[in-house]
Amino acid sequence: MLTTTSISLLESIPYLASLNPKTRDRLLASVTKRSFSKGELIILEGEPCPGVFVIVSGMVKLYRTSMRGDEQIVRIVYPKDYFECAPIFDHRPNPMSAQAIEATKAYLLPAPDFWAALSTQPKALLEMLAIISLRLRSLLNMVDDFSFKRVPSRLANLLLQLSGWQNDASEDIWNEMGIPNVASPSLTNLTQQDLACMLGCSRQTINSALQELRRDNIIEMDGHRIVLLKPKDLKQL
Repeated sequence: MLTTTSISLLESIPYLASLNPKTRDRLLASVTKRSFSKGELIILEGEPCPGVFVIVSGMVKLYRTSMRGDEQIVRIVYPKDYFECAPIFDHRPNPMSAQAIEATKAYLLPAPDFWAALSTQPKALLEMLAIISLRLRSLLNMVDDFSFKRVPSRLANLLLQLSGWQNDASEDIWNEMGIPNVASPSLTNLTQQDLACMLGCSRQTINSALQELRRDNIIEMDGHRIVLLKPKDLKQL
């Protein structure tokens, strides 16, 4: 049985808020609560998509794995954010895996019930299309970074994003769409290996770039914790 707080969380998602009350209530009745321990796999690349996960607490990484076992983190998912949407529409397997970075609680909206609800609601489908379009733009920005920027610049952008200091027009668009801000004020739970997997480089390269930022007094490091001392300087890298 969902609590009032849980229902409010789910109804804050744009495409659910756009459903008519009867359809929304029917979808919410199918929701199940799931718990995952640190390091536990939630979904696996290539397997059928179970539905949409809405994160209540914790942190999840979405990633792809190469044939050699190399990992590329595509996105970090924080509380009030959600995944996995695309396979519900193209009926293909999961395009990436999801793993809990820390103990995580989530709500699962089963794929058949999710599709049944949205397929009859044009406004909700348009909301979902807008979200998928923003995800695509984010991936295109990632391609640009990989193609045209050096690691220090890519790392600076990533640290700004993760710490919530990026306040450009794209962030405003996300806010206007009512999509939760995925940025987190804490970088404590992300290791240098996680950062390397997000930027497509080695841990040693990340360590070198972080040490350079530390020597320039732009960041401060305390174990896994990274504090941005001069975020405006990071923006200029």
